[in-house]
Amino acid sequence: MFTVALVSTLMAGLTAASPLSLSQRQFQGNYPPRATADAFTLVANISIPSTIFNPDVNNWFLSGVHVGAGRNAAILQPTLDRASVFFINGTGRDVSAQATSIALPPIKSQSGATPAGLQFIPYENPHNLVNLGLNFGPGSVGAGVVGGLRSPWAQAFTPYRYFIVCNETEPAYGRPQHAVKLAPDAESIPENCVAVTFLAQCATLPEGVFEGTEELNIHQVGAPCYEDVGAIDWSQHD
Repeated sequence: MFTVALVSTLMAGLTAASPLSLSQRQFQGNYPPRATADAFTLVANISIPSTIFNPDVNNWFLSGVHVGAGRNAAILQPTLDRASVFFINGTGRDVSAQATSIALPPIKSQSGATPAGLQFIPYENPHNLVNLGLNFGPGSVGAGVVGGLRSPWAQAFTPYRYFIVCNETEPAYGRPQHAVKLAPDAESIPENCVAVTFLAQCATLPEGVFEGTEELNIHQVGAPCYEDVGAIDWSQHD
């Protein structure tokens, strides 16, 4: 697994790099082979072993738990069948941190279609953390999966420096287990949380997912991803 130091360097450089296609630059080194897919799941990669989780949550999947009407808090789940499936929603012309969001398949009903996506929800707290939600409504702009000049890794990014996962295992309603949040800096990460990188694993969108959603102005674009994150032998890669 690659180190938190490398992750920090990559994240800090996201806004400065120009978004180019994956074929426009070759990276030096031995990296896991990537593919490109219309959809992906997000898999937790914790490079520094931690004792705050039992069992270990490395290679668990990003999902959501219901916490209110149209609101789902981001959490980790251990199995692929419970993972949320995402896609990149961009302008169709400029796939960049300023133009994309990480979206969920739109929710359809008799009254029409409702967008859904990954949302960043700042709130008052002593650590300046940001809640991560999988909610109704457009996903927050400024998120995606790195590629091209930015990084050799198929890694999710947001405007915040760190994804973190926290040990909040009380199964009370509204307090998710293995909660995933965002932190602006290392000093903001509480003792019950660790920094985590999310790697994109290739997935498939449901058939006909965009039929009848023209009013939502969705522009699905491909994303770099790995076929099976859990099967990667990180000792064989830089």
